[in-house]
Amino acid sequence: MKPCDILFVKGEEAMSEWNDAVRRMAAWVESHIGEETTLDDMAREIGYSPTYCSVQFHRITGVTLREYAMQRRLYRAALAIRDTDVRLIDIALDCGYATHEAMTAAFRRAYGMSPTAYRQNHALILLPMPYAPERKGGEHMLTDPNIRVEYVPAHRYLGVFKRSEVEGEAIWPGHDCDLVTHTVESLGRLADVVIGAHTAGWIIDGDERRYFYGLGVSADYDGVIPAGFELRDVPGGYYQVVSHPPFSYPEDNAEVMRRVEALIFGSECAVQGFRWARNGHCYQRHYPEGHGYMVLRSIERV
Repeated sequence: MKPCDILFVKGEEAMSEWNDAVRRMAAWVESHIGEETTLDDMAREIGYSPTYCSVQFHRITGVTLREYAMQRRLYRAALAIRDTDVRLIDIALDCGYATHEAMTAAFRRAYGMSPTAYRQNHALILLPMPYAPERKGGEHMLTDPNIRVEYVPAHRYLGVFKRSEVEGEAIWPGHDCDLVTHTVESLGRLADVVIGAHTAGWIIDGDERRYFYGLGVSADYDGVIPAGFELRDVPGGYYQVVSHPPFSYPEDNAEVMRRVEALIFGSECAVQGFRWARNGHCYQRHYPEGHGYMVLRSIERV
């Protein structure tokens, strides 16, 4: 079967093949973290075209290959910083960073602190996890959502902020849905490592929620702003995260979303000493066959 054909195959056989290919891509990234590699290098070893690798990886996992490689590099570096006394410059080079400064900048963007501060203070950070392939058979089932706290560093959000509508499938009044999603895809290389491309969410204003869609970008981003998009500053802060592991989208999506959102919008904040942020916002990560479904809602200290 040619790569271009697979994009249009439906059913369990195609999903199984996609997951197998993506699993191999993730393993390849893991084994080449400290090396200078290209998408073409991986595509040759995996046996698919670079375009196929890029499209399918993002489709299954919800992140681009570049974002995934950056996350895994940070994960490897964070473990070495936390668990060893190896010099930071050596850790940076072992993990594929050109310089100590490059690792420090990436670490600070992701976690809001320097590697030195992390090592000295033993701070709690959320380490990016490897790709979790689709669960099979009885393991792929509904369960109770998990609750945790996540710190999201300061960043900017580039997206469409409009009152959400569903009548006539008009999600963003005055905007072409396909154009919006394609625009976000084209900007994916600029995405923040924590709040990536195609991250949606809600602005919370009292009892009203207004939907937005786009991508996170660095706190100093001053590049292009597409027509109809807005660039907004988002301060660093803590979020209550409610998540459900990977599930079957056709069978369980509605129920998974109901369970997760009931704990976000229908309950009090579950984090001791915190409350829901007044005039706050939520981020939505919805990758059923990759990481599952999660909603992050901003919280503030009481």
